[in-house]
Amino acid sequence: MKCNPSDPCLGAGTHGGIPFLPGTSRTSRPTAKMASAAELFVFPVCLLMVVLWPNALPAAPRSPSATEKIYQRCQAACVEVLVNGHHSGSGWFAQADGLVVTAAHLFERRDDTIEVVSPGLGRLACSLRAVDRGHDIALLKTKTLTGDFPVLTFSSTPLRVGDEILQFGAPLFRAGVLQPGRVAQPDPSFEFYPDRKGYVEVLHVAGMMQAGTSGGPWLDGAGNVVGLQSGVMSLEGKPIGIAFLVPATPIRGLLKTLCDAATPDAGFWVDQLWERDAEFLRKFPTGTEGLAVSGVRQDGPAARAGIEPGEVVIAAEGRKILRIQALLEIIRAKRPGERLQLTLLRAGAAEPLQRTLTLDRAEADMAPLASKPIEEQR
Repeated sequence: MKCNPSDPCLGAGTHGGIPFLPGTSRTSRPTAKMASAAELFVFPVCLLMVVLWPNALPAAPRSPSATEKIYQRCQAACVEVLVNGHHSGSGWFAQADGLVVTAAHLFERRDDTIEVVSPGLGRLACSLRAVDRGHDIALLKTKTLTGDFPVLTFSSTPLRVGDEILQFGAPLFRAGVLQPGRVAQPDPSFEFYPDRKGYVEVLHVAGMMQAGTSGGPWLDGAGNVVGLQSGVMSLEGKPIGIAFLVPATPIRGLLKTLCDAATPDAGFWVDQLWERDAEFLRKFPTGTEGLAVSGVRQDGPAARAGIEPGEVVIAAEGRKILRIQALLEIIRAKRPGERLQLTLLRAGAAEPLQRTLTLDRAEADMAPLASKPIEEQR
């Protein structure tokens, strides 16, 4: 064999066509074959170990995310509410002594049989201690005398439009569901609840809530309570993606007083005038501004004052009224028993009508224990 100086084989010999290094025995040929075979075997095994080694080791514990931590806190502190044995809504422990916050519209009577169901504490009997119909808040007290209940704390940060928040509840009998929402309107407004025939002060949230979530908490990104789930905007009985959130301030207020609120109630409800059809509008002078009376509660303040459906409220306490918000703010600034002066138009009447109402208390349907603080009821 001839080699050029630049050849890579320089200094090597051959044996039967197999190259070998100088100084090596020709008898090393079988050993070389064994080494080559070993290399061919070891390389894929090593490669396989590199690929499989991470999966062969136990996975390191993963720290829970911020949302998972919120979920875990809610699982411990939130409850389902049963009224007369039926699942009616959701709620949460707000105080370690067993005080539960939920929605007032779940209850028709003070003496309903009320229980809460907790994943960690089981089924607990409760009593209805305080209600605020104007904000749809109810406080329940467990009948368990001892216990250090897990609680959710309130946020100290005001909500802003666009804030992403979370709701925890039991939609359609499915316990422990965390759902997202976004603040759509941060300023309080009033929504009429047909079942209660009254108005509730709420914020609007873009979020699709379901039956069973009423009374459950809305939470910020840190897991602190920013409000209570109350109701939903609907069209022909179907939710349309706007939920009603009761802000934290009146909830904290009820927890502080521990007795029923005194929400003034006028006993009638209205529509924006532009919600009515052309036939209705033709009954009144062109350019009429006000609110159309759409309903009057039997034996309520408005009925006693002679107000009828179809009339138009054009002023309250001498101030022109264009929107529902303005009328409710005037009413809510008063107390039950005080008077409300209204100016109305009636179709076919030559002159506006003056009506004076004496306001009722929206919580009057809970009269048996209406004004007793919790300490007096134990």
